Amino acid sequence: MTERAPLVPPEVDLRGLRWMPIDTVRLLDSDLNAISTGEQFRAAVRLWCKAWHQVPAASLPDDDRILATLSGYGSRWKKLRQAAMRGFVKCSDGRWYHPVIAEKALEAWEYRKAQQARANKRWGGGAPTGNVDLDGDRLRRQRVRQAKSSGTHTDAEWVAMLSACGNRCVGCGRQDDLEKDHILPISRGGSDAIENLQPLCKSCNAGRDGNPKDMRPAGAVDFVLRTCHGEAPGMPRHESGKATAMLRTGQEHTKRTKDIVGLPPDGHQQEKNGHDREHMRRLRAEAVQILLFLNQKTGRGYEPVDSNIDPIVARLKEGNTAADIRAVIAKKCREWLGDEKMELYARPKTLFNRTNFANYKGEVCAPA
Repeated sequence: MTERAPLVPPEVDLRGLRWMPIDTVRLLDSDLNAISTGEQFRAAVRLWCKAWHQVPAASLPDDDRILATLSGYGSRWKKLRQAAMRGFVKCSDGRWYHPVIAEKALEAWEYRKAQQARANKRWGGGAPTGNVDLDGDRLRRQRVRQAKSSGTHTDAEWVAMLSACGNRCVGCGRQDDLEKDHILPISRGGSDAIENLQPLCKSCNAGRDGNPKDMRPAGAVDFVLRTCHGEAPGMPRHESGKATAMLRTGQEHTKRTKDIVGLPPDGHQQEKNGHDREHMRRLRAEAVQILLFLNQKTGRGYEPVDSNIDPIVARLKEGNTAADIRAVIAKKCREWLGDEKMELYARPKTLFNRTNFANYKGEVCAPA
């Protein structure tokens, strides 16, 4: 008797595909469901799942020792084998195939290849590796590296952007499952800088057609730059803005004057000013993270505006560390939250007031 040819081509590899479709009508109407015991049914389902990730997909090896392990029943495998292997047929390559699983595997394989073709078209060409998953991943990683080389963003900037957009999807207004959307897709040369990011929910992000569409509220980027970097509104990050341009003009005038009277140039002072600006940016970014910690502890949504950020920056400039401030927040939240009279004061205005904070920090550091 001629054995059947394999039901699935040898190259069909569904490893990494975590889902496997189940035809519930066929399953409930099957003999397995009608006459098998609980152990037999569980062993059969385990084998279906294991077969899905074998190569070729939908197949199992003809080795009872391996099948015993795959079924999860070890020494009890012989008693369960006949029922658990119901539906499997042995083919000419020496492996067992399940016709229904094979049918679903071929459908999944065609879908995966079509998906890969779309990914290759979107992310560009390139020599294929032969693995339908790796090709798309490799191309996307390459484009992401290019996007980051032209601009990056910090966690603090993203938190500020969320606040500027009301912590909502700018497409539909949902507040959950928010993702970073590149307005100009990185597949088309878009940057990973905050100027090119907006929050979208998974549904809206998946429905993007790839056309650049900035749905952020007016002034969102200005808000982020002002909050995290103290930069003038409406000015690109790579420039200093009109105010800085005026300052530069004044510095050049001062330099010319010094040259005339024979005084040394003030390059050291310019370098110091640059360090000071960078230090202030780091402090504000750290303050945004501390404010986020307060929001997490209180369940509130204090926004990273100057009135909330500046007192934190002031405490950091006094020499307090982020850990010191977080310790004060944690202690006061434990003491005040749940107390109707006191929980109102778990707010930036009270916690980060200079005199109050010094007292609260003393309580944290007080000897037991």
